[in-house]
Amino acid sequence: MVLALQETHASEHSMQVLLERLGKPFCCFSSCMSGGREDAGGVATVVTATAEGYACDFVSEEMVPGRILRLSGEVRPLTQGSQKCSFVHWNIHNHDISPEQRRRVAHRLRQDLAWAHHCPATRSTFVVGDFNFGDYDETDTFLDADQPPQTQAEHPRRGEGGRAQAAPAAG
Repeated sequence: MVLALQETHASEHSMQVLLERLGKPFCCFSSCMSGGREDAGGVATVVTATAEGYACDFVSEEMVPGRILRLSGEVRPLTQGSQKCSFVHWNIHNHDISPEQRRRVAHRLRQDLAWAHHCPATRSTFVVGDFNFGDYDETDTFLDADQPPQTQAEHPRRGEGGRAQAAPAAG
């Protein structure tokens, strides 16, 4: 089980208290706003810490404090002859992220997608979050933007009415 939370408005301590109340073996990886602020932002990823017959290992990386958390995990069967599975889970609250932070995150995300594409039977990359896409007439910045923000109508991956469309698959 993976649970992604955005806008937690919580401290590390309050997230741990919440998990204790759930009464099950969970791990919580969270990123609070700089300076321990609880009045804005914050993301957390909660995962099941144990699975019968499997060993689970996790590593979290705070990509942008209080806004983007990257969690990588490996699930290994305890029996011989079974394959391990690995994943990367991105938890994103796309708000108040500088262009430099967006470029750094986009680069790392592209690496994770290529890694998963190389061995899709045992590797996965998940991207979840609160992406804050604005109304049609507002300017919007995109995580993959390497240039100044564009209006949604000008963005090459936008269709009619400002709705997101999937990028064409590389052939």
